[in-house]
Amino acid sequence: MTTVHYIEKYLKDGDKILDIGAGAGEYSLYFARKGYEVSALELADANIAAFKKKLTPEDKIDLVQGNALDLSRYADKSFDNGRRKAVIISPSEASRKVALRVGIYKETLWTRTQKADRETGAADNK
Repeated sequence: MTTVHYIEKYLKDGDKILDIGAGAGEYSLYFARKGYEVSALELADANIAAFKKKLTPEDKIDLVQGNALDLSRYADKSFDNGRRKAVIISPSEASRKVALRVGIYKETLWTRTQKADRETGAADNK
């Protein structure tokens, strides 16, 4: 999980993570089991079912079935931890734009599709 190593470089104790498009939960489970507070949003029934099969009673994950383009269930600043607004694992530019538009996330660490943009400075031009 190369993305995990990238994300871990930026995580601090107490950070909250939102996994948008969580799939079957690999990232969410990994970080929750390392002690982070994780919220996972996934649309597909099959992925939700696979995710739930992996959950144990000790896993503290807020798993929700929903569309990445509708983040209205999360209150403004619900992932604000004082240093950075959130750590978001997001597979799409569209969900990133929705998150920014609704004002929940600002000054955020984005991963997956954002990695190259952040490293090259291209994200600053969007």
